[in-house]
Amino acid sequence: PKGVSEGLTLWLLDQPDWPSFSLQWDALNRGVETLQTPHAWLTPRDVGPERWELEPRRRTHVRRSLALLGSAIDSGKVYDTVCAIEALSTLREIDPDEPITVLGRGAAGFLGLFTALYTDRIQSIVWEDAPTPGTALGHILNWRRETSIGELMATVGHRSAIELIASSPETKDAWESLVQGLNPSEGDAITIH
Repeated sequence: PKGVSEGLTLWLLDQPDWPSFSLQWDALNRGVETLQTPHAWLTPRDVGPERWELEPRRRTHVRRSLALLGSAIDSGKVYDTVCAIEALSTLREIDPDEPITVLGRGAAGFLGLFTALYTDRIQSIVWEDAPTPGTALGHILNWRRETSIGELMATVGHRSAIELIASSPETKDAWESLVQGLNPSEGDAITIH
């Protein structure tokens, strides 16, 4: 993707990405040596080998219990991502001032966007297969009551470049009309493909 910077690249994985990622791990491991910049892959809670293998009724119970506590599974994933960025910054191979690019596909891209609200280390966000703006984007409690996806992108866009790779031409048109509705200075850091 064009938005990848010279610094660290953090790939956020979501459950739909996990099977193909785990099958390609050996090839990725061999290919990492040829990468010019440091890369890290993160499987936050409830993804990959740490997936909560719950029957549907039990999963609903967990979601409702978290909501009663004022939280949600995706809120925890954002927290996991912020903690991963902090942990990566302590590695001696990584310059703590080095810019970070967060890449995510689908729901993971939304989590990357949301994570940028909590850390100023993220220089750019690449969101592949971004769904239509009105689609249910994540299970972060009450975020839509307080803001909209456009306001979220404008806020993040003030300090991080955002690159959206739409999942279809119709989705691209929907994102472009949303970005055009932002103030000109807010839309400058947002590119859509």
